[in-house]
Amino acid sequence: MANLFLIILAKTYSNVDNVSMTEIVNLNKARKQRAKQAGLKTASQNRIKFGLTKQVRDAVRREQEKQGKTMDALRLDPDPDQKA
Repeated sequence: MANLFLIILAKTYSNVDNVSMTEIVNLNKARKQRAKQAGLKTASQNRIKFGLTKQVRDAVRREQEKQGKTMDALRLDPDPDQKA
């Protein structure tokens, strides 16, 4: 039953002595490996595109909160929505 789900492909290679050798390849494994490589490529591109580490993100967030608190402390008019 399992043999029905396995598709085997033989790739032919030539070595130095021109003797033909074959390598049996499971197409399911080849498909999964190809998908994994595509996923790794996408992940690499995303790391470049969105590549801030958690430490950097936390530092940026802390700095923004600090600046926001400083601006709120320096505000001349109290916020009408905020109850004193």
